[in-house]
Amino acid sequence: RYTVRRGDTLYSIVRRAYGVAPASLIAEVASVNGLEDPAALDVGRELVLPEIAGHRPPEDPGGS
Repeated sequence: RYTVRRGDTLYSIVRRAYGVAPASLIAEVASVNGLEDPAALDVGRELVLPEIAGHRPPEDPGGS
């Protein structure tokens, strides 16, 4: 899990958590979290960062 902080973007969160941020991975994280508009992240919102197609986030990507 990751708690959104001021200035975060879904791209930056995914890149920090997975080490890469292809559009397909960003879309998958957005989908898992029910984000209709990935550009509209609320500070304090908790995001699930699941294991996806060989990409596994670290235990603590730095947000929580």
